[in-house]
Amino acid sequence: MQISNLVKLHNRSFLSLYFCHVSYGVVFFTNPGWEGDYCEQCVRMPGCSHGTCHQPWQCICQSGWAGKYCNKDVHICEHQTPCQNGAQCVYDRDGEYSCLCLEGFHGKDCELKTGPCEKAGSPCKNGGLCQDKNGFASNYTCKCLAGFIGAHCEIDIDDCLMRPCANGATCLDGMNRFSCQCQPGFEGQANSRSCSNFCGGKTCRAQ
Repeated sequence: MQISNLVKLHNRSFLSLYFCHVSYGVVFFTNPGWEGDYCEQCVRMPGCSHGTCHQPWQCICQSGWAGKYCNKDVHICEHQTPCQNGAQCVYDRDGEYSCLCLEGFHGKDCELKTGPCEKAGSPCKNGGLCQDKNGFASNYTCKCLAGFIGAHCEIDIDDCLMRPCANGATCLDGMNRFSCQCQPGFEGQANSRSCSNFCGGKTCRAQ
């Protein structure tokens, strides 16, 4: 049905917006939440995936679906087999499931193995990241943050090895940083390599 005119009206008695559809001399009055040529179809809740409605903004799940938006498969254990490494999938409710892991595995889907990193109890120091291929590696390795080396990231690299400070300044090593302590007659920013002669290149006299 082609709508030839659309007029928005306000119904004071019901305090809601109504729409007047004028077509072929017939007038239809509807309120928001209904659609279709004869306003016979309710509008589902936004985001409703596998559901229907009897009244506006409902989401009544079809068979086999659950959740507020009917987007969770109640047969997920059969259709998708989310559990890994021989784990048993158990359907809980509302489309949720849990995995009963075999010994030595953990994680929501039992995708993680109790490997060298977990057995060693966070062996990497100074913020290093323990890596063992999700537990499937025979040994772990530590990925160190900048400024640290060693099998367990336990060694702080001496940032003064390259003699970064100028004009005879003393280099003070820090945690992944250094600072320069300028000689008398020179000055510079706290974290700068440069120590400039604040006397303009001339010999400074004590005051």
